[in-house]
Amino acid sequence: MNSISIGYVDATGEKTLTCDEQPREEFRIAMQAMSFYYSDMAENYGVRMPLQAFFAVDKVVPKRDKKSGALKGVRLSGRFHIKDSAATQRFSTIEDITPTDNVLRIMRKIYDEAALYISGERREENLFKTSRDGEQESSDERANEE
Repeated sequence: MNSISIGYVDATGEKTLTCDEQPREEFRIAMQAMSFYYSDMAENYGVRMPLQAFFAVDKVVPKRDKKSGALKGVRLSGRFHIKDSAATQRFSTIEDITPTDNVLRIMRKIYDEAALYISGERREENLFKTSRDGEQESSDERANEE
């Protein structure tokens, strides 16, 4: 993940946040959980994957019922990897994935982490640390002192 792009809707309409700042580790773990879920699901439905192959999900798109707003499915895309190979193949689900209990738990964690990311909770917990004399200093100022 070199950059993060999150599309969402708030009171003022649709928005997209794109940022190079790295997410919290919990965001990565939530996306990995979706990757593991889809890899298992693909194997169970007969997608013949060589030993040690997996899907790395990098885009999750919820599909909602227009009337009720309820989650009716999820579309995923990302990369398909084979162990010990530099080659990757892009993939995108053609049909919506049914929101099972596992998918709902993973989606809830992704939503929670995306909301934190949008609000400014990123890997660097606090870009401005308080110095010994109580004044705030930036990470650049700290680096110059070291």
